[in-house]
Formats: sequence, C-alpha cells, structure tokens
Amino acid sequence: MIPVVCGILVRDRRVLVGRRSEGRHAGLWEFPGGKLAEGEAAPAALARELAEELGVKCMVGALVGCASDERIMLSAYQVDTWEGTPQAVVHAALRWVEGVDLTTLQMPEVDRQLLRAVQQLLS
Repeated sequence: MIPVVCGILVRDRRVLVGRRSEGRHAGLWEFPGGKLAEGEAAPAALARELAEELGVKCMVGALVGCASDERIMLSAYQVDTWEGTPQAVVHAALRWVEGVDLTTLQMPEVDRQLLRAVQQLLS
C-alpha cells in the first residue's frame, strides 16, 4: 500500500476541501495532501505537501484518523495553524465546508471513511 497523508484544515468550524483537477478521481472533492517520500515522516510529508498544494506553511497537529482502499493507506492530521492563505495550486477549486455538508460532496471512498472523525472534530 502507498502511504498518503492529508490535512484537516479547520477554520470557523469548517474544513478545507479541494476539488481534484486531473488524474484518478478528477472532479471529486478531497482533503488536501499527498504521498510520503521514501524515509519521510508523516507530519513532515504533510507540511511539505500543503506547502506545494496550498502555498501555506503549517504546523501539523494530532492524528485524526486513518483509512484505506485497495491502493493507499491514508492518515489524516489536524491542522489548526498555518501561515498564508490557502490557494488552489494543484486543485481546480478549494472550498470551506461545514461538517454537516461534507456528506453531500462527491469524494473518493477513502476520504469518505474519514467523515465521522472530521465531523466530530468540527463539533
């Protein structure tokens, strides 16, 4: 399995999601993040990925939850503190979403597995 990390960026009881612009799951909404490089620790990988994907410098917090599918093992970390304004560098769009609205988004199944944990974090 491919190790992948994602960030649960929280602002005003909303979470940031990005709409994939291309590749596998194009058009679906996801929590921003990406693959770990060989030998890279998960928090360091997430900080690097969020800098690349959103243009922000962040402090990675606690593990929120894990999910998996046939290809990846996804670890989600809380991100409450960052410098800069998140920009859609690699995503087609970004959106701040309330917890109750997360279930209405079209998301990859592996991200959907994290919804209960994310909703609890927002409540």
